[in-house]
Amino acid sequence: MSGRTIGCWVAGALPAAALFFAAAPETEAQMMWFQSGFEPDCRIVKNDPDLKHGSLQGKDLHLPGKNDWQADFGGYPAIKSGKMGIACRGTGFDKRNAEIVDDPAGVGQGKVLMFSAKYPLERITKGPMAGGYKTRVTSNAACTLMELYTKRKILIAGHMAVLKDYPKTFSWLMVEEMWMGDGWKQDVKYPFRIGINLSKAAGAGQELYFRVSAEKRGPISGDKGVWAKQDRDTFPIPFGEWFTYETYYKHGNDTTGRFYFAVTYKGKKTVLCDVANWTYHPDTPAGEPPNPITTWQPFKLYTSSAVTDYAREHGQGIQWYWDDFEAWDSWPPGAQPGAEN
Repeated sequence: MSGRTIGCWVAGALPAAALFFAAAPETEAQMMWFQSGFEPDCRIVKNDPDLKHGSLQGKDLHLPGKNDWQADFGGYPAIKSGKMGIACRGTGFDKRNAEIVDDPAGVGQGKVLMFSAKYPLERITKGPMAGGYKTRVTSNAACTLMELYTKRKILIAGHMAVLKDYPKTFSWLMVEEMWMGDGWKQDVKYPFRIGINLSKAAGAGQELYFRVSAEKRGPISGDKGVWAKQDRDTFPIPFGEWFTYETYYKHGNDTTGRFYFAVTYKGKKTVLCDVANWTYHPDTPAGEPPNPITTWQPFKLYTSSAVTDYAREHGQGIQWYWDDFEAWDSWPPGAQPGAEN
């Protein structure tokens, strides 16, 4: 353990302001509670009667333990749904798909999880885009998580590089989301969400970058940004190549909450977000328990009809892949920033 500290910029603070916090000591309580590389006999059941949509099931027999989607992932005490759901919203799996396939890069990854979409067939019913359409393929787990570290590999399909020439700006091309209070349910108070998206600036020939943002949802005001971290020049998306990304979530307020997001590509780790700020709705009244993570969507494809249509009309649609997924109850040994690696 070193005495180093790490800092972050927090949206909403003065531009020159920085927050610093020291790495906490690692403890023996840290535990990896699930892992999967999507190898046999992992499978997607596309009509799971328990969930009314699909689910990930089976066990990755290439791993020694904590590898069963039902017994280990679904059996973890904070996972209340008992399963990892898989849903292709709209008309199902014909225009948008979730499937376990061979590694598209052919670099020995074996089986991987693929999400793909060509047509936006889910109607938008609320907000400024009401009446339009959107595209969504998502995993889904109901839960009560208060702290969570995850790691996985991701490959953004090479043909998606056509989005560099999309003429307008966008920041809604989501790969992961977590809800602290399910914002689509009428009886839920103080919903809040954190999302990881791909984004780009306006104009042709622009690289795509990651954006991490947190929003609170009000009954009248709709979604309002609480904090955001936009990468503009650090890590351009390497289309068609595998890289690793890590996240860490700590339930807390503007001083105790934390969200971390880092990528590792060709052996180099880059921290793109390390925010000490609200990770639940900041208007939650004193004395009322704030929402933990109530819905977690670690694998997601979610975007507008405009981005979907452009990707299809200029190529093969939107497509990405995941592999080597891990979930821990806190930082693994040596992974926490400030720890000796």
